[in-house]
Amino acid sequence: MSEGGDGSTGDSWAQLVCVTDTETPPLMIGKDKFTIGRARGCDVCHENNKLVSGTHCYILRDETGKVWLYDSSTNGTLLNLKHKLTKGECREIFHGDEFFVVFKKGDDDLNIGYVFQDMARLKEEEAAEENDGINVAQEDEPRPPIKRRLDQGQKDAQQEKDVTKGVLTKSEDAASSAKVADSKVEEGGGGEGGDAKDGAKDDAFAETLTCIICQELLHDCISLQPCMHSFCAGCYSEWMEQSSECPSCRMSVDRINKNHIVNNLVEAYLKEHPDKRRPEEDIKELDAKNKITRDMLYPKRKRRNSSDYSDSDEDNSDDHYDPDPLPLPVPPAAPHGVVFGFGTPGFGAASNAYRAVCRQCPGSMGASGAGNILGKGDGAGDVVDRDEKVMPTPPQFQCAPNQNHVLCQCCLQIFPDRRLERNNNPDLPPQQCTICFRAFCHAYWGCRKVDCNGCLAKLKDMKFGKKVLTSLILDNPYESEILKNYLESKGLAVQDVLEACLAKMQEGKYTCPDQARYNMNGETPLCYACALRNFKALAYQYRFDIPRDDLPAEVTARPDCYWGKNCRTQKNRPPHAQRFNHICNQTRT
Repeated sequence: MSEGGDGSTGDSWAQLVCVTDTETPPLMIGKDKFTIGRARGCDVCHENNKLVSGTHCYILRDETGKVWLYDSSTNGTLLNLKHKLTKGECREIFHGDEFFVVFKKGDDDLNIGYVFQDMARLKEEEAAEENDGINVAQEDEPRPPIKRRLDQGQKDAQQEKDVTKGVLTKSEDAASSAKVADSKVEEGGGGEGGDAKDGAKDDAFAETLTCIICQELLHDCISLQPCMHSFCAGCYSEWMEQSSECPSCRMSVDRINKNHIVNNLVEAYLKEHPDKRRPEEDIKELDAKNKITRDMLYPKRKRRNSSDYSDSDEDNSDDHYDPDPLPLPVPPAAPHGVVFGFGTPGFGAASNAYRAVCRQCPGSMGASGAGNILGKGDGAGDVVDRDEKVMPTPPQFQCAPNQNHVLCQCCLQIFPDRRLERNNNPDLPPQQCTICFRAFCHAYWGCRKVDCNGCLAKLKDMKFGKKVLTSLILDNPYESEILKNYLESKGLAVQDVLEACLAKMQEGKYTCPDQARYNMNGETPLCYACALRNFKALAYQYRFDIPRDDLPAEVTARPDCYWGKNCRTQKNRPPHAQRFNHICNQTRT
């Protein structure tokens, strides 16, 4: 940080004391407008800090002697840990007020904060201390002047809060007078004032063309839809590998577009300001990082209803969809013997409804052996991996000529609809999820989709597989890795964790989201997605109960995150997830 303020105290009417770096000497203020930012022309310059805007904020003393704090930044300025000033806003400040140019909760090393001190008030306080006769023992121990002034300022700020409430209500009139004074200060500077005004405009324009990820001018700009936030193509490529949400607003991204208008604006700006051009090494590095392909910019059209189910444990997808094509004509009502609710759409000429044929229909390829289809582990005598998918034995059945069918939402194959029969015959395998009511075929005759772990089963029989361990705990990869290592050290499988959790749930010690609503237990038929949602809640409680002695020292030595299990940063910032413990409750509101 470089300092451009007046170094002497003779002509100084105020000073700033840094509260985040006690080694920094007080910054003396000797002129009516005092600027803080990243630009070299600022009175206090944080040149290498990308969290600070070009001209982040400035302190202005108007003609009446009142002092105002103006914000002109992208990220805002925090005043007294209560009021966040956004771009263009201002507030009157008083002796002892504290403001932060950069404030990151849980990451104090990045914070930049100052206490404003009026020199006249400071001298009055020092004189009062001498008259009151401070304890001799305290006088014998020299105390750093910065810390002493900081403590006094904080106490004084508390005493003046009630007084300032009435003044703040008149902020509109005061702000208008401050603007007049600001213009007078700029006009009084002659040529320098005009240059400063032009420089402020250029800084504001550069801020608009800045990527929030790298905090530099945009290069090869792309925009996200539907939110239309823009980033460097290389910067967003790195982000895209971790999340399918917008880095700025967290909205789910539908597709990506090149922003030619912004790219042209950047080129025009660089022609006027060639010194702002990024180094050639940075450009080459960004181009190498760029993973945005033509398929992402011009995605193939997909039918959104082609599959309502996926057994992936991730809620978001990086696919980008075009708007759905025009709807097809509504098909005629399906007669007996066709897929329930499905028929062949007509295209001009009348067409017959599609005839449904499944593995258990007469004359189909699998009809003769429909009752003897075995999967892994059946008939082999032993199952090596408890988390491996096991294919069930289908019930002996042959479809009647007027048999209704349902569509499996996993493999998209039809199978006989026998849901009404199960009301009278509980031994018949379930065909739909208790929570979402979608139909799946695995419990009935074994789903044949390649990556299906078992799309429907009783909760106690659900095979989640080892892949679930990558994000089982709070969708936090680091906490999930801790559980995975613990299970490997104890020789436990995911199925063992599920059984232990269900036992605790039966005893009333564990709970899960859908337990009370659906009277859920280990015998409840669930689809993979609904089962996984509840299993994640149970697995967190299982991880919470692991004794500290069974965990590595580097795991137990971490401090708790203020937001605990509700922290959103843990999912997309690996350093934060690794540095703090999230197996705890939220302590900050």
